[in-house]
Amino acid sequence: MSHPQQTPQPGERLNVQFFDTLVPRLTAGRHTLTAYQTLTRNGSSVDEGYLPPAAAPVKQLVEVRAPRFGVEPDRVHGAYPPAGATGLYSDVLPHMTLNRPTLPWERRIDRTGGDGGDAAPLPWLAVLVFGEGELPADPHCLGRTDPRTVAELAVESARNPEDGADVTLPRFDHDDPVPTEGAQGQEVCRTIRVPGRIFHAVAPTRAELPYLTHVRRVDTRHQGVTLGLDRIQLGDYAVVVANRLPRAAGGRYVAHLVSLEGWLPDLPDGGKETYDGPEHDLRLVSLHSWAFETLADHAPGFAALTEHFVEQEGDKGSALLLRVPVADRPLSGTEQQDVATRLRGGYLPVSCRTESGRATFGWYRGPLIPEYAPPQTTRERRRCAAEALIHLQQYGVFDVSLATAFTAGRGVALADHQFSAALLRLRGKVRQVADAALRAHGHGAAVTFAAVAPGAGPVASGTPAAATGGARAHLEHLVTNGLADHLGRVLAAAPAPEPVAAGDAAPGTARALAAPVTVPHAPVTPLPAATDLPATAGLTVGRLREDAELRERLGSAVAALTGAVTPEGVVNGTASSFAVTGPETSPGPETNTRPESGPGPETSTRPESGPGAETSTRPEAGPSPETSPDPETSPGPEAGPARPDEDLKAVQQWLIKLRDLEGVPFAHLVPDARMLPAESLRFFHVDTDWTATLVEGALSVGLAHSFDLAADDLLFGPAGKAPLPEPAAPLTGLLLRSKLVSGWPGLEIRPYPNARPTDGETALPVVRRATLAEDVLLVIVEGVPARVEIAEPQQGLHFGIDELEEGGSDDPVEDGVIRLRSLTAPLGKELGEDRHYPDRPGLRAYVRAPGAGNPDTVLRVERLANGLKDALGLDRPITPSQFAIQMINAAQRRTFTTEPASHTPALTTGDHPHG
Repeated sequence: MSHPQQTPQPGERLNVQFFDTLVPRLTAGRHTLTAYQTLTRNGSSVDEGYLPPAAAPVKQLVEVRAPRFGVEPDRVHGAYPPAGATGLYSDVLPHMTLNRPTLPWERRIDRTGGDGGDAAPLPWLAVLVFGEGELPADPHCLGRTDPRTVAELAVESARNPEDGADVTLPRFDHDDPVPTEGAQGQEVCRTIRVPGRIFHAVAPTRAELPYLTHVRRVDTRHQGVTLGLDRIQLGDYAVVVANRLPRAAGGRYVAHLVSLEGWLPDLPDGGKETYDGPEHDLRLVSLHSWAFETLADHAPGFAALTEHFVEQEGDKGSALLLRVPVADRPLSGTEQQDVATRLRGGYLPVSCRTESGRATFGWYRGPLIPEYAPPQTTRERRRCAAEALIHLQQYGVFDVSLATAFTAGRGVALADHQFSAALLRLRGKVRQVADAALRAHGHGAAVTFAAVAPGAGPVASGTPAAATGGARAHLEHLVTNGLADHLGRVLAAAPAPEPVAAGDAAPGTARALAAPVTVPHAPVTPLPAATDLPATAGLTVGRLREDAELRERLGSAVAALTGAVTPEGVVNGTASSFAVTGPETSPGPETNTRPESGPGPETSTRPESGPGAETSTRPEAGPSPETSPDPETSPGPEAGPARPDEDLKAVQQWLIKLRDLEGVPFAHLVPDARMLPAESLRFFHVDTDWTATLVEGALSVGLAHSFDLAADDLLFGPAGKAPLPEPAAPLTGLLLRSKLVSGWPGLEIRPYPNARPTDGETALPVVRRATLAEDVLLVIVEGVPARVEIAEPQQGLHFGIDELEEGGSDDPVEDGVIRLRSLTAPLGKELGEDRHYPDRPGLRAYVRAPGAGNPDTVLRVERLANGLKDALGLDRPITPSQFAIQMINAAQRRTFTTEPASHTPALTTGDHPHG
């Protein structure tokens, strides 16, 4: 079955009670109050004429009014299936929930006003479900109705011309006359014209009516949980249930909440299902209606689909790990052993080309791996993809996994021009803040050349005088200090270059020059003095990490961008937040509408509701940069609390989403279709080195100065001021490729840290949940779960029939059962996996026999109620509330547990209970 709304969090429980009826003391209509009193003294009447005697009582006429021709929208709490919904509803009995719990019993159903003896009055409301072509005025089930005034329904002489002699009008109760004069008589209500044979086929019998209406009470000791259009909230509600299941073949349906007032003689007789009455139509009052569509249920149900995962699990669940299947055959030689080890570790041989153009193959493994990989704690940041290549010298091939991650991150960043622009603006702000802080403390960036050995580099000087005369003076200073001699010694000592293909060089090594460099001796034109070189020129990550005092000074200055201004970050009385004023607004990556433009929400080109929607427990603070303050006019820190820079927030959130693999092509996640075949479930760990390299690739965009690397380190480095938050536990997850994704859009995935349920346990946080395709679901979890539950959405209390795991038919009526539930404490708990009715699956005997062209799948409610009574061992007829408890749809779930291991749990399957 399909329940598309969002579901409650695991562990939330409600105390829901069911009652048969909630009958008001006075029903709608006219009532006469009679009062008299008799006093006696010593057996003699004491009546002096002051009190009314029994022979002449005082009478007062009282009129009680209640809804009759319509229900206000605020009286409708919800309906299921939801209006306009499309899904698999062939096992659901449509029903409506009303906020007014007494409404179904506020009127009498017959003209005489009596329902027979001391029995509870029959409800005057019923939900009738019609299929396509059954209503003449609404053949396509769009919810169309015919407007009629009250007078046209109640007064024969005012009959609407469209309602000929073959149309029967309602016969209203004489004890509750309909006001037909004036404005009340001209009140317009909604009606439907129902052929007599259709009404006979779908309307409940008199004996069935009580079973289709009950009262639901949610205890005030428990908090209400919002559940889409039909919500479980605190209070009392009346529930009216239909007696018809939608067909498994699919189609459109319309449900009408109709008034049965005056139609008691026309209700079908339970002993005669074939209609042999006159060919006439009935004009029914429709108080509320909604339409929905059920899809053809040709696919296996939840139980069968999840059972297929169990059949695939292999030895201790090893086949449920994300990797290419490896045949279990004898291996000979170290080479075969190494290949098998890599394949079991999630690697895949792929074709690749070196930079020289030579075709070869390499090993690739994506970020979703079958075994835990400890992260590298200390390493230098990679600046290009070549530095991420891993050369396997024994076989002469490369591991291209991290190089691919770097390229992917760079490609996603380049595709999102808004992120790239925000990153460049942020680096500019950091550069200006750092430059201002260095100059304020008397630091320049002049470079001198002392007597150095060949191959030695420039030495930074702290002499500010070298940087005060502009670029020309700076060049003269370098020449004066031996620039020509230094270049001569370097060129003279350089060995003769050998032609080496660039692509064949070892990764990370400098490329040899292919030809000597010649410098033309053009005349130098004198230029006017340029501005000073920035104080950050030549500042590298290495120097930052070696010079603690320098890093602390620059970190204090950069802290202004993060909103954490410290005293060291104040320059000349103002916060050292040097900013570049840009456009007034600059949308960030989250506003991107291109599907391949970066790691914004994957539903950017899809509607917010439906299968493409994502959920995450992380904040959604997308980049929307604002105009940065002018450093000359912006107030100091005393003007108010500092806020993080908008570009910094945008870049940080963008990188967090990228690290969660948003925007990464699916082929990088699952490089081979054999890793995730159709109707499969695969578990994985997340390779943190892969995701870290992915982020490095994104940050490689726009690197123009050596200080850009230092700026990134000041912000996002290990000791940076705005590092990306690290997960509290290793990331794991699952990939699901199945019809479950499309058929159950609200499918629940519950990861738990304990292998067995415990009191008060909470599920592990879900970092990301995304529908990557119509049948592919990705879930990333923070922590290693010991138990994962895949369950149908528990959308509240819906009614219908259930399916067994071994059912093989597409039609729930053929294989359907009613799972028996306890009627004593604990009330509503299933009596057991094998306790269902009937014992042999199939409810065809409890469905009315349709005539030629008549509706089908209409339940024989009274026969089913009697059968449930016998199955439960009751010594008295089952009540409406007890019948409702048995008809609650059971949400099924499949549990996967792990065996204790170091980091790579072996997956096994657990029970298959129903929640």
